[in-house]
Amino acid sequence: MKNPATMYTSKDFNVFTEYLISQIELGVKPMVKMRNGVILPISWFVGEKSDLGNNYFCHINETSGLYLIWNNDGTSIKSKDLDMMETI
Repeated sequence: MKNPATMYTSKDFNVFTEYLISQIELGVKPMVKMRNGVILPISWFVGEKSDLGNNYFCHINETSGLYLIWNNDGTSIKSKDLDMMETI
């Protein structure tokens, strides 16, 4: 499945990110290919408050210290190279 947010950005959920959420809720850690070709497992972080402002997609590698965050539409908050492009 390809991410439509890579063609336009709305910062809101879309069919791609809703699919990722559904997989995570089933206990699956989806593997996602980034714009730069890197493939990473994605998690959904739930903050302390119930509003979506504290919830986000993330990848955390405690060994390397790598911590990446994405908007609800799968676009990276850090770099376009890290936008989620498709599931693997």
